[in-house]
Amino acid sequence: MDMFDQTARRAGNHRGWYDGSLYSLLIDPFLEDIRQIIADQVPAGSRVLDVACGTGALALRLAEKCPRVVGVDLSQRMISFAREKRRYHPAGNPLFLHGDAARLTGVADESFDFALISLALHEIPPGARLDVLRGMNTLARQIIVTDYHVPRRGGAVRALHGMAEFLAGWSHYRHYRDFVASGGVPPLFRAGGISLIQEIPAGAGIYSLFIGTSVPHMS
Repeated sequence: MDMFDQTARRAGNHRGWYDGSLYSLLIDPFLEDIRQIIADQVPAGSRVLDVACGTGALALRLAEKCPRVVGVDLSQRMISFAREKRRYHPAGNPLFLHGDAARLTGVADESFDFALISLALHEIPPGARLDVLRGMNTLARQIIVTDYHVPRRGGAVRALHGMAEFLAGWSHYRHYRDFVASGGVPPLFRAGGISLIQEIPAGAGIYSLFIGTSVPHMS
């Protein structure tokens, strides 16, 4: 059992009942436009770390133009699904690792141009969110966090998203509520010493891409 397996077991070894094929079938299709917006921010030839990579859909897309793509996820079912999906993908060969986003020990000796986390920061326990961002910021020149825009927008659409978060499970919903009440991504960037250099709306304004870099990397 490698270090990633050990840390993942300590953290719980799963993210949700919907992991793997069910997520790919029911949720992935609705995220296609958002994945394209994220991919458009990453230049060809970049080295990319995809934290909470899920089914690997974004990592596989990036592998078509990037020579080094590593996906990490706490869910063994997600990683197993991503590895199986990789077998039938024509481009690239991303590496998928089972591990805890708050303890990125499996890639600690690497450096990346970009570290990404997409639609997952809000489901991470409040006490671990800064650890995740700081770890990403240590390993990469820039980070891209895609998550809910706060304050929330969208009326009925917002309510529908809230219902989806509730159906994901009570602990998931509690973390989501805390994320929104705490102001979302910008306060976390400030607390982590990360400079927000660009915000890009996505998903009809429900989400945003927050692109940041640590202060020493600013020119």
